[in-house]
Amino acid sequence: MKNGNSVVYLGVFLGAVSLLAALALGVVSDVVAEPLAKAEAASFERSLRTLVPDFDGTPGDGKTTFDGITFMTARKNGEIAAVFASGETKSGYGGPISYLVAISPDGKVIGVVITRHGETPGLGAALCERKLARTARTLFSRTPAPRLIPNRFLDQFAGMTRGVEPLAVTKDGGTVEYRTGATVTSRALTSAVSDVLDVYSRHAGEITKGR
Repeated sequence: MKNGNSVVYLGVFLGAVSLLAALALGVVSDVVAEPLAKAEAASFERSLRTLVPDFDGTPGDGKTTFDGITFMTARKNGEIAAVFASGETKSGYGGPISYLVAISPDGKVIGVVITRHGETPGLGAALCERKLARTARTLFSRTPAPRLIPNRFLDQFAGMTRGVEPLAVTKDGGTVEYRTGATVTSRALTSAVSDVLDVYSRHAGEITKGR
């Protein structure tokens, strides 16, 4: 009987602890949700500015989505300076890869930034990241204005437009130089940029009209 009561008390105790833990997690989640959302929005804004530093306001008031890709226009003095395409490819080696592509109104790639990925460090990750070298000058200087840090793979896309054939890596007969050991990531990113150019070419009028 005594052992039975102990089991009951233990069960009640564990249940109470679990309930308190759940309540605490809920409170913490509510408290950090807004700061996290603001931080994510600020990070996205920085990504936009690294691709196209000079535009008015914040793009996104006239978002349009086609084939899973969200397009936003950025204006300067009333004229369209660039169109941003935000999307996700699920064909990365380490899972989905979120990207941001800036294109000119006439459909040329301005630049590409990867905003989230799970690729292998030193291999696929090297194709996705734009890291500023940690030199003494950067360590002790003030935070520089947003700028597009070079990335040998991603920078290949600058100036590209939609062709008759989809973009492809050289291993598949295309013109995009891939990285050995990161072929899957190379293909995923190349396909993502190709999809952006294809969708924009088919919906450019709707994306830019009155926005």
